[in-house]
Amino acid sequence: KLDLQVGISRVRLDRSAWFLGEDVAKQLHGYATARASVTGYQESLRLRGSIEGRELRVNSLPIGAAHSGVIARLDLNHLAWSVHLPSIRSHVGGGQLEGEMLVKWSHRGGLDLDSTWKSQRVDFLRLMNQLGTSTSFAQGKVSGVLTIDGKDVEAIDDVTGRFNFRLE
Repeated sequence: KLDLQVGISRVRLDRSAWFLGEDVAKQLHGYATARASVTGYQESLRLRGSIEGRELRVNSLPIGAAHSGVIARLDLNHLAWSVHLPSIRSHVGGGQLEGEMLVKWSHRGGLDLDSTWKSQRVDFLRLMNQLGTSTSFAQGKVSGVLTIDGKDVEAIDDVTGRFNFRLE
């Protein structure tokens, strides 16, 4: 039986997320630090721990710093893996961003992505400034839900999103 503690520090996301596909990986920027325990037997491993990101950006959206728990599984018998980030938290535009993301891959089904994001009282003008846009026709606090998912994802075009936001 395998039972060990592992850690990584300041790993560049754009270089280390190759397993998500080149098009997806090049959209990720920033640095990750993680600590986890790895357990399992021969062809089946499980990782449980925490991950923290700094200077994060997805495409051009600045996330800043974020943290989450992480649960990952590797099944060599079925040639499959999954990574679950159940409790992602960050501060964006003076408000809070919370999310959950599950990424799965198998040799039969390709890469699948399921994620849900909730924003609470994000200052719209401050967010636009962080995105590099200095003019806006709206102001106030944005709250709402965004879901991003995809099945058999090979490129960013294979990902869909739905959102429901309100401007207060």
